[in-house]
Amino acid sequence: MWNRILALCLAMLTVAALANAESEAPCKTGKKCIALLIANAEYNDTSMSLLGPEADAALMSASLEKLGFQAQTLSNASRAETMSVVSDFTDRAREADVFLLYYSGHAATLPTLENELVIVPVDTKTKQYEIVASQSVPVERIFSDLQVAQKDTAVGIVVFDASRASQFGGYRSGDWQQESSKSASRGTPVTRKEFYKFYASTEGNWTRDGGLFARTLSTELESEGDLVRVFGRVREKVLVETALGQDPELIVSGLKGRPFCLASCETSGVPTENLDAVIIAQSQGQCTGDWQRPAAGEPRYALVIGNNGYSEEGWRRLAQPVQDADQIETALTAVKFSTVKCYNLPREKLEDMTERFRAFLEAEVKHWEETDGSAATKPSGFFYFSGHGASRSDADAGPQDYMIPIDSDAATSADLIDKAVSLTRFTANLELIDANAIFVVFDACRNELDTKSGGVDKDYKARIVRRSGMLVAYATSLNTKARETSGYAASLASEIVQPGERATVAFEDAGIATDLKSNGEQIPVVESALRGPYWFVSQ
Repeated sequence: MWNRILALCLAMLTVAALANAESEAPCKTGKKCIALLIANAEYNDTSMSLLGPEADAALMSASLEKLGFQAQTLSNASRAETMSVVSDFTDRAREADVFLLYYSGHAATLPTLENELVIVPVDTKTKQYEIVASQSVPVERIFSDLQVAQKDTAVGIVVFDASRASQFGGYRSGDWQQESSKSASRGTPVTRKEFYKFYASTEGNWTRDGGLFARTLSTELESEGDLVRVFGRVREKVLVETALGQDPELIVSGLKGRPFCLASCETSGVPTENLDAVIIAQSQGQCTGDWQRPAAGEPRYALVIGNNGYSEEGWRRLAQPVQDADQIETALTAVKFSTVKCYNLPREKLEDMTERFRAFLEAEVKHWEETDGSAATKPSGFFYFSGHGASRSDADAGPQDYMIPIDSDAATSADLIDKAVSLTRFTANLELIDANAIFVVFDACRNELDTKSGGVDKDYKARIVRRSGMLVAYATSLNTKARETSGYAASLASEIVQPGERATVAFEDAGIATDLKSNGEQIPVVESALRGPYWFVSQ
């Protein structure tokens, strides 16, 4: 969708006469340019508080003022304050040549209101991720009022630096689940006025709380080029930086057939960075690192996978898994694991990498048996997966967990057999390897799917399966979903590097931290049958 919009916009701009374009920043050449920035970080419910919005708004304000805007910032606004300030801004927009509204903070899509996107004020009261509609501020209504007030010759810009998902938790994220990203278009009138809506993520998805989008946008706004190209560069850079975890979206209406630039339309002749190849490579999966046998001591090998960039055909994109994989890889490297890290694996590559890891670890154990054979040098393995997951009930074998590759369109539990990769089978194959210790960590959902729109939980009991020589850890209990911001990976990474802490205790403590953070809604599970005590960092 983005590519079609961008291509159309660029075509219109290319055929336009560049002689009519502004060569200097229009807001510095007599045009009236105003901006309102709203940053919600410190929520009355402190569990909802965010790290980045105020810093994000400050970055944006500084850039806009350099461009000649009169910028006003509203921080930590209640619903009443938000509506009052936005109403005043809408009145001022009637006389402006260019106006820009920026919002950073919590937002959500309300399924009960036909997927209406709303701003979440700091005084909003929540009840288990459900927002009371009367306590929020409808976004499309703001957009509509601004376009009605906008002069025919003016340019309107709205930047929405917040999530567009149906639920939210801390740090602009929520549950890992399939979600529909389709909703009826409404609210914004059909108009020939030039209006840009730039969202930090696509509909139904989350954004990161950490300033990446705002930093990238504030820098690009001061760069050469028309607004369509500026926003296009932002999208490319955010996609690359998040390994396809966050995909900004631009919606444009009423283009006048000439480029509109906030900085300058003049070009220096220096080619801009083309990230298309990087984005394509990420969408096809990429792995870094290599397994290297140490010169002395216990050989330790790990495969770490983070899947963000789902195809959107059935599974929404995620923001967190690549970050989780990075944290785990850093911790494992610190405790001398030779690690291969992979991002965004489609099914074929996911199957290939898991089999390569199994085969490599098996070969290393065989090499050990044929050469050294001492207990101190027996190889160990560690596998970590973060991304979408699901479970399937098998009448004979019991519950079966599956890793969801980024190209999967599995809609039901039966689809998982051919459209996902079995973690249960992979774990069973690892058990056949007589290693010193093998760890398998599944940081994903374990609910059974019945429909494409989500998951219908099945009432069957989990069987504790302790695999000889292995510790298998799940970020959540069987038949439940994992929260994208559970903090499980961060807790586990912190525990792994603790000196003198037994591995079993590290996993138990990480589970306790996740349980407490989620108020008992996500309870990790550890199934351990290690043959003896194991330390990631020796005593």
